[in-house]
Amino acid sequence: MSVQELERRVQELPLEELARFIVWFEAYRRQVLGEFSDADDWEEQLTDEQKTELLRRVEFAKAHPEALEPWNGTTDRIRERLHRLTRSKSFRRPELKPMQRPRGTKIKNPGSDFNSSTGWMTRLR
Repeated sequence: MSVQELERRVQELPLEELARFIVWFEAYRRQVLGEFSDADDWEEQLTDEQKTELLRRVEFAKAHPEALEPWNGTTDRIRERLHRLTRSKSFRRPELKPMQRPRGTKIKNPGSDFNSSTGWMTRLR
């Protein structure tokens, strides 16, 4: 069966059957891909320490709303801060050092190549 045929058949399902299909498909997708997509699943992955920290942050935000910054314009504010920083006389760009890799190790990413003469990773096209 082609994907187009499958799409057509899913679109023809009555609402009750569609709901059952969605539940089954999400469970199957998680089983195959090992991912979680339901809103509550991420909470199950948190440690007690992480949950405690999140609750602490929520309580702080409620108690001190003046300390919060709105999300709107956040990227613009960050860019402006970085621009001011790079224009300042005290700013020095960090020196890049070659990546070192232990002898005898192989690169696991087939899209990159390690140049042993320069010590740099290069992206293959």
